[in-house]
Amino acid sequence: MQKEITLKKELVRKSIHLMTSAVPLAYFYYLNKEQILALSISLFILFLIGDILRINVTELKQIYEKIFGSLLRENESGKKLNGATLLFLGFSLAFFLFDKNIAIIATLFLTVSDSSAAIFGKRFGTHALWGKSLEGAVAFFLTAFIICLFFYDHFIIGFIIALIMAIIESAPIKINDNLTIPLVSGGLFTLTHFILAPGYL
Repeated sequence: MQKEITLKKELVRKSIHLMTSAVPLAYFYYLNKEQILALSISLFILFLIGDILRINVTELKQIYEKIFGSLLRENESGKKLNGATLLFLGFSLAFFLFDKNIAIIATLFLTVSDSSAAIFGKRFGTHALWGKSLEGAVAFFLTAFIICLFFYDHFIIGFIIALIMAIIESAPIKINDNLTIPLVSGGLFTLTHFILAPGYL
């Protein structure tokens, strides 16, 4: 059975998640591709080492679970990588694979829209949708579309991809959201431009 997390603890989890928006925003305002890759890969390696130590050193595992145990989902406990490790892996792949603006949008979908979906779904969700909630999906779509309005020039494409990603985020896909959201959204934006507007990239 999936471990249930209260609204208060979900707010703590997603507040941390939201703070990682500083990474794509630093890319937008200050850093070039090489610098953002160095940052995101370094953070991924740091958290990966932490996971390896936690998994293999009993004393560290006990300390970790004592501090963070109440915030962990079932798929983050035991011998599994935690969400932060996969998040920075998703960041690194998006920054490496995609054009700058597309990578920024894709990673903000992860940090902002995914967090909004979780919080609104937990607080206001009353209509079930594939084990999540319709309200959470709507929150994902609205925030994703707003992100597109700020960082993207093609209104209709942004609207459609925001809607597709809200559906994908709600779907019962086994792969972790920290990977699917940035990679699928970035792939959709890139594919769309190759088909409809190849001169954009």
